[in-house]
Amino acid sequence: MPYIVVPIDFFERDERMRKLMFRFDGRVAAIPIKLWCFAAQHAPRDGTLANQSCEALEMALGWTGRRGELEHALIEAGFLEKMPKGYQVRDWEQDQGHIWRNHVRACKAARALHRKEETVDATSTATSRAPSTA
Repeated sequence: MPYIVVPIDFFERDERMRKLMFRFDGRVAAIPIKLWCFAAQHAPRDGTLANQSCEALEMALGWTGRRGELEHALIEAGFLEKMPKGYQVRDWEQDQGHIWRNHVRACKAARALHRKEETVDATSTATSRAPSTA
């Protein structure tokens, strides 16, 4: 199962988080974590949330404030970047790039295991059909 990484000093040392907390008096502490979870589910490779509207993004993150306010704050703080069609989670590779790397590694391991099983099956079938010399 994929997981996100949150450094233990994230709330104190991350400049983006401090900007967000200052703007909303600490009421949005979970928003960046929700954003990373949302991006991990929908765009684990690069954090590109294509075809997402402001309203859909804010709803997915559980925002109940004024429409557009959270989007603006996340962009201003440096968590998001607005794209022509959707958003890019900034610093995705640095913050959560392990999600895609782990996925790729697991796929390679599964393919290798599958090839190994096919080789064993082919070998065992070939030896079981060999004519008996007894």
